[in-house]
Amino acid sequence: VEYFKNLPNLYDKISFDDLISRTSLSRTDLIKIIEKLVFDGEIEATISSNILEFKKEPASPSSYTSETSSVEAREKREEMLVFLSYATKDAEMYKIPELARMLEEYKDIGKVLYWQEDIHDSIIEYMNDNLGKCNGVLLFCSPNALESTPVKKEWMAAEALKKPIIPIFFKPEHIPPLLSDRLGLEFDNFDFQKNVRGIHDIFLKKTRS
Repeated sequence: VEYFKNLPNLYDKISFDDLISRTSLSRTDLIKIIEKLVFDGEIEATISSNILEFKKEPASPSSYTSETSSVEAREKREEMLVFLSYATKDAEMYKIPELARMLEEYKDIGKVLYWQEDIHDSIIEYMNDNLGKCNGVLLFCSPNALESTPVKKEWMAAEALKKPIIPIFFKPEHIPPLLSDRLGLEFDNFDFQKNVRGIHDIFLKKTRS
């Protein structure tokens, strides 16, 4: 129960699929626990479709001044932008859309930027518009990525802009040689939640160091 009481401190919203994966409880059991906590006044939350959203209590006047610095820090964290660089052939292998959605559930991630084939901009235009304003780049490595000219342009541009580059890989030999010494994450094909948590932790470590 303490885990659920602490959820509003960790997330603005979280999907039931994510909670089921983290707790191994059924959706029915989760709803019962959440409803009891709401009824008892332990948390404030609403359930919308598959999403659990938490309400924040406004700060009292007496605590406003003392909390100003922490609020400002939180606002800065919420502006963190993550740029995903990957070969389009690897989107399904790395579950790019799902990964982006789950990263955005963290309070300190404002937006995850990634190009999709159905958007209007070309991949080069998208890179030009968004790479400069991101806080760091997640580079999804593979044989396809090594052969991809846009991916190479993205990480080389990020390097020139001195953006943190975090390699995500199945095999170390798929990392571009010039980036082989960078802190990265070996993708676990059997534990997607672990991948998301690991990527989030490394991204914060690299962008705040």
